[in-house]
Amino acid sequence: MPEAATLLPPNSTTLERAAAQTTSRLDALPTPLREVWDPAACPVGVLPWLAYAFGVEDWSPQWTEAQRREVITQSIPLKRHRGTIGAVQAAINALGVTGRVQEWHRQIPAGAPYTYKLLLEVDQTGYSLEQLIQLLQIVERSKNLRSHLQTIIPSAIARSGLVVAAIASTGSQIDVTSGTPTYADGTPALDLLIDAALNGEASTIGAINALYLSLHTTMPAINYW
Repeated sequence: MPEAATLLPPNSTTLERAAAQTTSRLDALPTPLREVWDPAACPVGVLPWLAYAFGVEDWSPQWTEAQRREVITQSIPLKRHRGTIGAVQAAINALGVTGRVQEWHRQIPAGAPYTYKLLLEVDQTGYSLEQLIQLLQIVERSKNLRSHLQTIIPSAIARSGLVVAAIASTGSQIDVTSGTPTYADGTPALDLLIDAALNGEASTIGAINALYLSLHTTMPAINYW
């Protein structure tokens, strides 16, 4: 194996050259320092150490990867604003929990001074007892010292989508009728059909025409009667 280039003097010992040869391979190892210190790009396996470096006080391996990254991202801003209602709300949001803190002077009627209510939205999954305890610990760390929890009010939320659909079609309509002749009142002239079947259509039509002329022309004449 060829020796790597080193800064050792010519009179270096065999042990020194062997050590330099061994450690020269370290130069080929990737050192993603920027990624390691970035909560969004840090490898998942290194997130616990990054959380320790950022001073994260509450940590759970049961959190999703997105929750762990968000908690690390919000760690320093939370410490800057610790003791404010904004810090408490940001801590809740960092866990992916939908809820808010309602201070005593914002309640109707006003609550006991320096108390607050924790309003949580609960979906179909809900929260376990362990998650609630951890949430309360985070809220206690972020709030001011004079405020005390009065109650937790969960509200069940069910979400569903509204689907609106429409369809357009083209076509034609065909009416099929029997072709049966009818009288003026709409009654089928079946007797005429029977007569035409027995005596022929021309004979029946001739008889009808003769009857029509007799009723409307001959009989109404002045000298007929």
